[in-house]
Amino acid sequence: MPVQYARSSLKTARLLLIPLGAALLAALCLPLYALRARVERSTAADWADASQRSSLQAGVEGAVQENDVLVLTGWALDEGVQYDSYNWGNGGPVRGPWNDSRFALLDSTNGTLYLLPTQASEPAEDAAWLPQDGLNYGRPCLTSRVSLSKLPERAEICVTFTLPDGSRYLYHTGEEVRQ
Repeated sequence: MPVQYARSSLKTARLLLIPLGAALLAALCLPLYALRARVERSTAADWADASQRSSLQAGVEGAVQENDVLVLTGWALDEGVQYDSYNWGNGGPVRGPWNDSRFALLDSTNGTLYLLPTQASEPAEDAAWLPQDGLNYGRPCLTSRVSLSKLPERAEICVTFTLPDGSRYLYHTGEEVRQ
């Protein structure tokens, strides 16, 4: 009898470990997701004007309010420019686009820049804004979803660029959002 009892206890323990492991994994991942989805604040003065670099281009394709969420879609690219970098996955040097851009909202009343969590994706081949220069622009399409409660009532939609050398640029689209 003691052997059967030990086997059933082991089965029960295994069944309990699966949901406990899943709960532990969720507890560890949720704070990381919250950091990824966090709206950060900066000062517009900390960013150089993107008009200083004519290759930096961006555009807003949509700004829609869905219930309490602002959804922004658009694009950003460094036209005609490829950068040298190192691909740790492939273990070698590469030359290509540098896609470190995100949507931001500029509150012109106080100069606060709200840096929005932004997802990048590849463009459709027939995107009208995509240069036809034969270069691969990587993932220049931008999408951002953020709660309106974290944003100012009125702001200009901007795009930020952070280049490989650490320089940061702010691109003014001229488009506004209002709650």
